[in-house]
Amino acid sequence: MLLKSMFNKRDRLGDNYTTLPDSIFRQGATGTQRLVNPSVNAYFRTASPKHKNELTVNADYFNHRKDWDDQFAGQYYSLKEDVIGSSTHIRNYTESDIDLYSLSADYTQQFKAFKLEAGLKSTYTETDNDMRWESMESGKWENDPNKTNHFIYKENVNAAYAGVSKTVKKWTFSAMLRMEHTNAKGNSLTIDQKFSRDYVQLFPSASASYNMSQKDQFSFSYRRSINRFGFDIVNPFITYVNAYSLRQGNPDIRPMLSQAVQATWSHKYQLFTTIAFTRMTDNLSMVFRQDPVTKVQIMSFDNQTNFNLAYANVVWVKPVTQNTYHPDRYRALPGVKTVMDGIDYNKNSVTAFANIQNSFTLPKGFTAELNGNFRGPLMAGYAVLKTQGNVDLG
Repeated sequence: MLLKSMFNKRDRLGDNYTTLPDSIFRQGATGTQRLVNPSVNAYFRTASPKHKNELTVNADYFNHRKDWDDQFAGQYYSLKEDVIGSSTHIRNYTESDIDLYSLSADYTQQFKAFKLEAGLKSTYTETDNDMRWESMESGKWENDPNKTNHFIYKENVNAAYAGVSKTVKKWTFSAMLRMEHTNAKGNSLTIDQKFSRDYVQLFPSASASYNMSQKDQFSFSYRRSINRFGFDIVNPFITYVNAYSLRQGNPDIRPMLSQAVQATWSHKYQLFTTIAFTRMTDNLSMVFRQDPVTKVQIMSFDNQTNFNLAYANVVWVKPVTQNTYHPDRYRALPGVKTVMDGIDYNKNSVTAFANIQNSFTLPKGFTAELNGNFRGPLMAGYAVLKTQGNVDLG
């Protein structure tokens, strides 16, 4: 059994400036955040060399408790920095409590002709997020119903899998099928809005590897997987960031599904080459919308219809005397096809990545590293990120 815990406290002090067509809004922020993360793990293993089988059982509990309070003081100024009107004062106190329970069992059995792997896993998560906002009105703190938000999210995922693997001379084959049942419920107590999800899905995977020689190895694989999003993504309530920036979850967000095929070649354990293609359905993307009257920007989330990514990757690791030379080349061809605000959105792009890592052994036990990377323009959902690069020496 393993017991762990973490405690963290953070103080906040900051200023935010927003320039408007006819004025400037300045807002100062102070606050304190406290975080506690206790966890417990229980592990059991039994094996029989005679019968060539093994059973492992894992039980986990994790708690994430965070509470924070923030105070915001705002003031409008003219473009000449003269004070306009009275100052504004708002504050919030938030308690966030996440409980996660997990139980899994995995079994392996080596038969004469093949190896069998099977398992079961159940995970239950409950999140309770209570955010209370107040604003100063006529010298008194009053509840702000437009920002106060109490949201509870519960998710139960039950999974079962079974797979076989077999080695035939220089070939190794494996295939696995995983079934998952997901039941999720969200409840925004503040606005009395509820939603639920209940679905079953299958996730197959398969691979084949060929050990041509001690110098060259090849592998091919296919995998279908899922990525679910937590309560902060699906919470429908609007969260305050600053006077002109808000954040809102989307209860209609669907989990992201992906299918990937990949081929790799390893040569002398120094040269590693990968060619792959991934197709993601219901890919998550951030969206930004601005109120034309108030100029307030709301950041939210939406599902893209699909996102395709084809890439090639080459890694070369070459020791030079006592130094290690590790260049990395990566080229990607992402493509997005979806509908945004009723308009078809279809865009493709090509980008490249380069990375180099060097480690040096110096006299008297010292070491040094010289690393660098480069990334060309990259399409990220609806946005395009500009070219970026850096060099680190240490």
